[in-house]
Amino acid sequence: MLVRHREQGANIAQIYWLKTPGGKPEKLTEFAENVAAASFAPRDGIYLVYSRDVGGNEATQVFRMDLDTRQSTRLSNPDERSSYTWSRSGERLLIKSVPLDKTAQGGSRTQVSTTLTLVDPLKPETRKRLAELPGGG
Repeated sequence: MLVRHREQGANIAQIYWLKTPGGKPEKLTEFAENVAAASFAPRDGIYLVYSRDVGGNEATQVFRMDLDTRQSTRLSNPDERSSYTWSRSGERLLIKSVPLDKTAQGGSRTQVSTTLTLVDPLKPETRKRLAELPGGG
């Protein structure tokens, strides 16, 4: 089980892995910023996907973490604020993203659109843009 927890005296939450009931949680993330959410790969659990921003910029990004190496790979576009949900099969992620103010048309989000992209977390280079919808929500 993954647990999002803020240690005593800490200001931000990190992700812990509780492998057995009553066991000691193993800390998986150690970032200077809050980890917003995390989930195991639904089919085989060999990696997890998590989201976080950098330095409190509220530009949430989506990452894959390999559990063997603890190495992270960004799955979302760094110029957009993103969230994710797993496909029904558990093989892909649907990433929903909106441009940041600095990258939005005209430098503001007055004409923002939401992009839906399908991504294989193990092969992020094979991403496929599914739709671009007017509006940000």
